[in-house]
Amino acid sequence: MRYPKIYIYAECHLRALSAALLPALFLAQASGCAEIPTSALSRPQGIGIAVDAAANDKNVFFFEDFENGNYGKRFSHGSHSRNRHLVTGDVVFNGKKSLRISVNKKSNYGTSLSYRFSEVGMKEPTELYARYYLRFDESWNTSRGSGKLPGPAGRYGRGGWGGRTSDGTNGWSARMEFGQSWISPDFIDLGYYTYHAYMPRKYGENMPWDIEDRGSLKKNRWYCVETYVKLNTPGESDGILRGWVDGYLAMEETNIMFRTTPALKIEEFWVDIYYGGHSAPSDMHLYIDNLALSTRRIGTAVGQGN
Repeated sequence: MRYPKIYIYAECHLRALSAALLPALFLAQASGCAEIPTSALSRPQGIGIAVDAAANDKNVFFFEDFENGNYGKRFSHGSHSRNRHLVTGDVVFNGKKSLRISVNKKSNYGTSLSYRFSEVGMKEPTELYARYYLRFDESWNTSRGSGKLPGPAGRYGRGGWGGRTSDGTNGWSARMEFGQSWISPDFIDLGYYTYHAYMPRKYGENMPWDIEDRGSLKKNRWYCVETYVKLNTPGESDGILRGWVDGYLAMEETNIMFRTTPALKIEEFWVDIYYGGHSAPSDMHLYIDNLALSTRRIGTAVGQGN
């Protein structure tokens, strides 16, 4: 078997990996860059160099394809950048690069990137469509529990995350989550992890993407993940969450109360990768590409081979 050549770019350095027939593969250490384990990857179902229709969609106001090492500057805030690397090779979904996010053994943190509307000169909306491509590496291990994935939020530094219970006035969030799948260890289940005004416990409520098991994703495969949130009329239970996988509806709730005051809006789209409660049992990686935010439904990329 011949393994592919994969190049991995830190935000400050370039490193090249020539893979060989070994159980574990390591990058050659470059100046100022620690060794990072990686694994041989099967060829993904990507779209190669085809143009993603979202890049030219007039309703899309933010599109990031992670082709440029300065991608972090397009977000308002970020942390744990050491766990983010741009990769190229057969793993890439579209273009020449994709974003790899790692969670290290005995750690919880992957990374955080926040696109905050007011800080980029936009009015905070009350509804938002988002789309990104997601691939869980073979190394992604849910044996010790679940964790967080990207999604919208209105935390305002007060409530709606991290055990800061929402009360309808202090904040809310609807990040996505990953967890164990009933199908097999080769699959990861998606859901929303939601902080809302009538949440039943201190921490977020789990809302699975379980329509026809479309939210069960197989490892080592690219999927188109779309989210939609519409905040409720203040004091009314008419808020909406929807989710699609590869263009098909996987989740829908239309009776959520996120807020009791009009002061709460959609503050940000939060790329939050976090493993826990329990810490990660091993080093693991996932990949994200072609993130788009829009005022209308975006849909899958043109030419997607699914």
